[in-house]
Amino acid sequence: MRVPSVGGATLTRTLAAFALFITVDYGYWAVLLLYMFERGGAALASATLIAQMVPAAILAPALGSLGDRFPRGKVLSITYAVEAVLLGALALAMATNASTSVVIATAILLNLAASTCEPLHFAILPQVCAHPSNLVRANSLSNQLDSIGIFIGPVIAGSLSAGGHFELVVGIFAIALAIASVCTLRLPDTGRSPSEEHSGLRQAARGISAIASDRPLLVLVLLLLLVCVTSGSLEILATSFATDVLNGDEATAGLLMGASGIGAFIGAGLIGLKPHPKLTPLVALGLTIAGIPLIVMALASHVIVAVLLLALTGGGIAVARTAISSLTQRTTATHLLTRMFAIEFSALLIGWAIGTALGPVLIDVVGASHAYLPVGVVSITLTWLAWRFMRPLDGRTVTDNKILTTLGVVPFLAELGTLKLDLLARRCEWRDITAGTVLCREGSYDDELFIVDEGELTATTADGKDTSLQAGAWFEDAALSHTVPRSATLTAAQTSRVLVVSRAAFLAAVRGRPGGGAFVGLLSDDELEVRVVASLTKTPATAAELEKRLGVEPGSLETLLSTLCEAGELRLTDGVYEPSFGNRRHSSLPALELLDPDQES
Repeated sequence: MRVPSVGGATLTRTLAAFALFITVDYGYWAVLLLYMFERGGAALASATLIAQMVPAAILAPALGSLGDRFPRGKVLSITYAVEAVLLGALALAMATNASTSVVIATAILLNLAASTCEPLHFAILPQVCAHPSNLVRANSLSNQLDSIGIFIGPVIAGSLSAGGHFELVVGIFAIALAIASVCTLRLPDTGRSPSEEHSGLRQAARGISAIASDRPLLVLVLLLLLVCVTSGSLEILATSFATDVLNGDEATAGLLMGASGIGAFIGAGLIGLKPHPKLTPLVALGLTIAGIPLIVMALASHVIVAVLLLALTGGGIAVARTAISSLTQRTTATHLLTRMFAIEFSALLIGWAIGTALGPVLIDVVGASHAYLPVGVVSITLTWLAWRFMRPLDGRTVTDNKILTTLGVVPFLAELGTLKLDLLARRCEWRDITAGTVLCREGSYDDELFIVDEGELTATTADGKDTSLQAGAWFEDAALSHTVPRSATLTAAQTSRVLVVSRAAFLAAVRGRPGGGAFVGLLSDDELEVRVVASLTKTPATAAELEKRLGVEPGSLETLLSTLCEAGELRLTDGVYEPSFGNRRHSSLPALELLDPDQES
């Protein structure tokens, strides 16, 4: 089994498409605000934003499940294309002076499509990064692009909308999203979860349930909510602080609002310079850095000081968000990844809404000069209370680079790609063995791959032929994907250290989820073995029932069934054979779509 390793041009295309998307996303919001403000003032503009935000916050997890049910690359490309079409429709509605309800309805659909793009992008990044260490850098660059988009999108929108030509700007944005769709054509075919055939809402519910039952991940999502509450309050607080405390005008307010974006760009860049193996401390550090300047803001009496403090807050928020994205990618099962990001995106929208609503309340209660103070105190306090619950996530992500390097000497393992190689590395183990120790015997049905790191092993066949295996050599990678007897007896010629990769670890990494034992039977070169395992996967049976089902001679399966039980693919309970997947039965594995194991031969 070979999974192509991707990176380079593929990653560049993915990031270029995201840059176009994020610029358009912030830009069309600005255009829509200006358009609605011209039509009905601030009340209509505010109502339009809320009308877009609520459906997206509710439906984002369900829409995100599309990336777990179908190939993520294709879904992302199609979603960009759908957004381009909807932008074209919005431009037409504006050009023809369509009713306000038509414009709002189109905008709602547009925001629903946009709410799918960002989760898909972050779910795809692990497949288009050449190495786990590059993942933080890719997240860092994505967040930098987001920070640039916050600035460039509205600037483009405002500049080109002069004279009321809103439809022209939206039309240009539609072309940009069409280009993004082309950029994401032929991305890696990842993310499909064929064993789940439920509706999007049910899959979203499963994703929420999986997070709710995993306390560290739940705490991570709640911290992201905290990040977004903080971010959402900054714009409202900045406006009041600029006018009431600094005695400034709209330009001063704009400078304060933009300061956090500048800091976010710098912070996202810094975290990508030297990725840290432990990510939860970066979440805590980032939120602490974001909170301290907000406490100090009460002492700021000059615009430059306020800008620097808010820039520092933006930098801390960027560090925390980048670390949260990386933790999500490296701790969530592949088949849940898009759903997890969609749930986080929903939390982001909810957090922004809470922060936006919280700002005016704080200003009324404690005044404009001290409104930042409770935000900073609560942010720091909740972060450090939550950190101890979140720390176990580091145990799921920290991988010994030595293991990654050692796995890389085996060609087909090196081609697994970032996420799968990272998952596999966390399931391997070092084994120190003394001279004379037998690791496996010729003819046995073991399922481990041995990679020599130090020392020397000797592979001896029945005819007495010896083969020396030294550092960098490996023994029988076929054991990871086929049920075959060992071709030689493997013995330690001297005290040695080997990396052991089990079949279960390999299959769990390749499939992106735990379990796996009998899955190897569906990968076998032996047609009868495939038919036996596939048939038992659908319905466990006795030997006689299986022989009748497959239309083979009585007694002809006895040896094969015994071999598969010995190899751990099947288990026998009270005369009934069933596959050893870890779960009792899996009734819809991908191989079952390709053959009918019950068909008589």
